[in-house]
Amino acid sequence: MNYFVNKEHISYFLLVIIVFLSLISFEKTIYSNIYSLILICILSVALVLLVTHFVMERERFEQLLFQVINHNNVVILLIYFLFFSSFLSSLSNGLISLGGLLRLFSTSLSLVVFFLIIPKLTHTVIGKVDRFIIYLISLFSIVGIMTKVNGSFFIYDTYYGRVNSIYFDPNYFGAIAGVAVILSAMKKGFLFKVLCVLNFTALFLSNSRTAFLALCLTMLLTFFYRRRVKIGTIVFTVFFIMILGISVYFLNEADFFRIEQGLNSRGDLWEIAISLIKKQPLWGYGQESIPYLLAEYGVENSSTHNAYFDYMLSYGIPCMVLYIFIMFIAFYRGIKNKVNRSMIQVPFFLLICSGAINISIGGLGATSLLFTLYLGMCNGMPIQDKGSKG
Repeated sequence: MNYFVNKEHISYFLLVIIVFLSLISFEKTIYSNIYSLILICILSVALVLLVTHFVMERERFEQLLFQVINHNNVVILLIYFLFFSSFLSSLSNGLISLGGLLRLFSTSLSLVVFFLIIPKLTHTVIGKVDRFIIYLISLFSIVGIMTKVNGSFFIYDTYYGRVNSIYFDPNYFGAIAGVAVILSAMKKGFLFKVLCVLNFTALFLSNSRTAFLALCLTMLLTFFYRRRVKIGTIVFTVFFIMILGISVYFLNEADFFRIEQGLNSRGDLWEIAISLIKKQPLWGYGQESIPYLLAEYGVENSSTHNAYFDYMLSYGIPCMVLYIFIMFIAFYRGIKNKVNRSMIQVPFFLLICSGAINISIGGLGATSLLFTLYLGMCNGMPIQDKGSKG
């Protein structure tokens, strides 16, 4: 029994380190200077976690590894396609480097480790990790609110009036705060309700229309998940939709969503992306190609502000089809296995956000790692988590 408890403690400790490193990887100074080093540290700690389980329960670990690979052939096929398309694009464009090859390898390794294996190994401690995520993001939200109130807080300030807390971009902070809203809303206790309001306030102050609308859609579309339909529930839903509609109307009148400004700039990028994809639809241009491709059109940007266009530009349409199929399978398995509501809501929320910021399965940065982990739980965990309500 003590052996089992010790294994859980080790899993929790290492998973907390992984989540902590990932959530601080988008901090302004870290992102500008040592972002790649942080990603290496995340992968290293993850490998330590796997080795620990292998040493302590070798037979069970081998069975689990065989099971996840055997039941997730599409993921393995995607990894093959990623390397194959990168090889073909390097022959055509010559844009792949040693660094790009290492990033491709880390993405593939992350797919196996964080999407397939770790959610299976650590499902008994994820409820406690949820709490750590809520507390840490709430701390960042406090920093963000302080910058809004005082104009600055230590080395942090607002981004043209928008709250971005410690992060380099308010849209990413809005997405991260939204995750904390979802997780804390599913927890019992007055403290978590306070933290839910706190993080929602920070999300609102970030002025991230994508995160705000994604949160509203997520809560609305998943409201009946694992609920018994009663008259009171229906009345509450109608009331919620009315309040949401009124809120969106007044926020739009106050120019909160900045529709014209946001869609015009992104629309131009997406038009460029579509024209480029049409020219090279099968294997894309390579992982490092996007800044150079956009520069040819007079745009200085490292992304199209859409994870799916970025993916197709890098790897081609066939890889994108496999990628979408993997997400569909994961959500289907999660709903079929009746996982906790938050495990459906978090990846669904981040999936919507990925239409405007770069969030992808297999990434190690703050938003992508959360997306990968929680989608992995949908994909491979038929057991309800401890510590949170459904």
